[in-house]
This record gives sequence, structure tokens and C-alpha cells, in this order.
Amino acid sequence: MTSLLIAASLFLSALAFAGGVVVVGKGGGFAEMQAYEFDQSQRSITTVCLQNNNPCRLTPQETEWVQALDRDLQDSRRPLLKINVTCLEPMIRRDAEGSVSIEACALYQERTKDLRTPRDVRDIMKLVLQASLLRVHPQEKPEDLRAVREKLLLAFESVREARSYPVPQAVSGLTLHDWSVRLGAKTINRLTFEGVTRSVDLTKDLEAQLGCENSLTWDLQTPRFQERSTTRTEAQAALAWSCGGQSFRGELLLGLEFEGGELRQHLVRILRRIRL
Repeated sequence: MTSLLIAASLFLSALAFAGGVVVVGKGGGFAEMQAYEFDQSQRSITTVCLQNNNPCRLTPQETEWVQALDRDLQDSRRPLLKINVTCLEPMIRRDAEGSVSIEACALYQERTKDLRTPRDVRDIMKLVLQASLLRVHPQEKPEDLRAVREKLLLAFESVREARSYPVPQAVSGLTLHDWSVRLGAKTINRLTFEGVTRSVDLTKDLEAQLGCENSLTWDLQTPRFQERSTTRTEAQAALAWSCGGQSFRGELLLGLEFEGGELRQHLVRILRRIRL
């Protein structure tokens, strides 16, 4: 497998393919991975809030703003969220061309200087929503947009905190993250690997092994890691999942190969699959 290379720039680098961002660079990238996921899933929130029963309690003016945001989120030409690594004030900014970016430092806890401890997922979602509203409604007052953002957050619920597992290797800071959130009626499960300078999304590979793309939820038990060499580690973990109302269990096998402290290749397999 060809190594995934990230080009440095003023903005956090990202590789995006159909279905989402799979690699983010310029720092460990776990908070940025969440921000990209939330950016691409915002319609799960606007769709709920625009229902006839008005569950987010929007005023008529706010409803118009959210409708405009919803239309923008459906536009295939909508640009990828930009995350700026300069870490300068303001934390959310709009340039002369109308592009909006978020400062990477805003995604991490202030007491950390190495961008390793992400803020709460709800705080990250706030930043993403605020950036989107600012891009669509640059002429509106920031306080009015913040009020709309808080109402939209009524459709956001954190299912559980990320379960993070340090990966034993000579290089420290390698972590496997299993995380899940609910946006409106949509549950998002993600399995991501965080290296020293970039994060890689393993979710699509796992979904392909499970043979399920819709209504998929899973419960991953604590992985058991075994170092095969100075550059290779394997992990095994019991996995239970649900797809389309059917329940299964099996064993997840991860093969991880490193180069210079970063993930170079990975293998995802499901062993001993049983339908319950």
C-alpha cells in the first residue's frame, strides 16, 4: 500500500475521499478528525430542527437562517472545512473571499500546549456550527448566530466519550480511538488511529468487513496489543455490532505497520463472525 503523504500549508492538511476525510495532518489530529466529521454531518442537525413541530424552538427569523444553512450544506460545491494551524485570534475567521476557518488551538484544551487533549465533543460541534453559520450569514451579528447555534445543539447528543487505547510502540503518542456521537436521528461510530503528526480514519475498512453501511452500531471491547517487531503491532478485540436490526459478534483483528512513528499500512479483519 502506498504511504499516505500530507503536504504542509497554512491550513491543516487533509485527504478527503467519497464518504469523508480519512487523513488529517499537522499535529496528532484527533480533534480535527472530529471537526471534519461534524462538518460533514451537520444536516443531521438542521433536518431535525426544521421539522414542522419546531423541536429546536427557532424563531421565524432563525428558521430562515437555518433553512439557508441547510441549503448550503446540500450544495456539492461547498468547500471542505478549513482548520488553520497558525493559532491566532480570532479563533473563527472569515477572509475576504468568504472562506471561513477554525484555529486548531480552539479544538484543544487550553491548558495543553502540544495539541494532544481535545475539547469536549460538544465544544467542537459548537465551533463547527458557528463557522458554518458565519460563512452563510456573514452580515449577521455574532451574538445572534451564537443564539441559533445553541438552539441547533438541542439536536446534538454525545452518546459516550471516546474510548482511547495507547498503542505500544517505541514512539509514544500512538493511540487508537473508538468514538460515537448522535447527531439528530443519526448515530456516528468511528474508529480512528492517532499518530504523532496525523490521524487516519479506519472506519470505512471496518464497515467493509462488517458488510454494513446503514444503521450500523458497534461495541468494541478493550483491544489486546502485541508487538510483532519494531515496526509492526497487532491488536485483537471482541466486537459486537448491529446492522439493520440484526445482531452479530466476532473478533476484530488490526494489523498496524509504522514508519517514522506514523501509520504506513493497516489491515482490518473480522474473525469468527457469528449471527445472533
